[in-house]
Amino acid sequence: MITQRLRSETADRHQALESAMFVHEIMSRSLSFDQYRQILAVNLLAHELIEPGLFAGFDPEIAAELGLDSRKKLPALRQDAAEAKLDPARFPRIDPGEMVFPQKSAASQLGALYVLEGATLGGNMIRRQLVQIPHFEGLSFAYYGIYGDALAARWKHFQSVLEIYVSPGKAQNCLDAANSMFDNLLLISQRVSGSFAV
Repeated sequence: MITQRLRSETADRHQALESAMFVHEIMSRSLSFDQYRQILAVNLLAHELIEPGLFAGFDPEIAAELGLDSRKKLPALRQDAAEAKLDPARFPRIDPGEMVFPQKSAASQLGALYVLEGATLGGNMIRRQLVQIPHFEGLSFAYYGIYGDALAARWKHFQSVLEIYVSPGKAQNCLDAANSMFDNLLLISQRVSGSFAV
């Protein structure tokens, strides 16, 4: 199954990204406000660079099957950024030529989307931790709560679409796109942490 291969063959990059995105601090409820703003900056910048082109390139049949428009994260991230008084004008500039975007194929596009959808999979659990931290009182965490109670169902549906549209012969394209997307996110994270004063 392609979902199992994606999980196992992106594991190293996934772990590196979790470290860069302060997952330990989130789960231990020790995340600072500045660290949260850094996470927001990475996610918002990544989605600004990736989401419009990726979503626009999807085959209409697959887009309809996924309910793709309802999977856009930019509105929620912009809401969270405004609440956290995060100014996108201060984000580091990243040349799109430094990034690797998916090929115009269903397998590659679904591999890239696997990373973005997977990033929200733990959203409800993360949100439950964040709302327990006193200095986050009043924030809505729209991104982490984006699918609400439908989170598990939407993830399962996405997995089923992966299995239908990624044939064994196209599996490597899907895996390559997923790993490239993790690399993109790690690049953005490094730039934000290295040159953006949160």
